[in-house]
Amino acid sequence: MAKGTKGDEESPIQEEPEAGQSNSFKGYVQWLCFSLLDCVALMCRGVLGCFKGIVWCLQRCCYPMKELFFDLVDTLSSTGMEKRPNRGVPGFRYTEGIGASKKPPAAKGTFQY
Repeated sequence: MAKGTKGDEESPIQEEPEAGQSNSFKGYVQWLCFSLLDCVALMCRGVLGCFKGIVWCLQRCCYPMKELFFDLVDTLSSTGMEKRPNRGVPGFRYTEGIGASKKPPAAKGTFQY
């Protein structure tokens, strides 16, 4: 072949060693390990995906039950927690008395923009 043709160039991809070479066992073991790791990775991704899906479903299903439980606990424990003024503390209460009118004063004019 002439120099510079496609057949003379070395390919960047390593070819599998031939059966008679001493390097074939190492190449076979490496191929076997990579194949095994690919299978393990596939199974781990599947298990992880299932686990994440189960956790997602549990979060969405248990949240309403959790909120119901906390509402129930709040209802049962808040029987003595009503807001009442403390005794002996001065307060303000509006009552009709002297100088208080029942109707608000009438407006003197109408408001316009």
